[in-house]
Amino acid sequence: MRGKTKVGIIATSCCLVILFGYLVSMMEIFPKNQLDSSLRKAIESKRGAILYIHEITPFKWDRLDIYTPYTSYKVEKSRKIDVDEGHCHLIFSENGTMVAKLKFKRYYGDFAGLYREGGYTPATARFNVSNSNKGSWVKLE
Repeated sequence: MRGKTKVGIIATSCCLVILFGYLVSMMEIFPKNQLDSSLRKAIESKRGAILYIHEITPFKWDRLDIYTPYTSYKVEKSRKIDVDEGHCHLIFSENGTMVAKLKFKRYYGDFAGLYREGGYTPATARFNVSNSNKGSWVKLE
């Protein structure tokens, strides 16, 4: 009887750890990479001010395309990417070649109204960060 109890406790513990890990990854609590982390920090520190994207990118780029929810775009070999309602995709390119892609959770910074035909240059990729209450979605304009 004792052996079955130990196995049950271990199995339950493993299931809870897996469930917790799944929930944390789905909620995207932790940044996926340096660009994601830098953008989150910059948005939080720039509430009520202007965010200059070129200040947080550690790589060279000449165009930023922002794809908003319910849109799609093509990448290598015409593969189509659909953007879901909870994210915006930021695609950085240099001389027509993609150098970075970020699937950014809208909760941390909502770029949803910022699609622009032709994209943004480092000089034009500047956005006003709303000064809404902490804990709510931060809108960029």
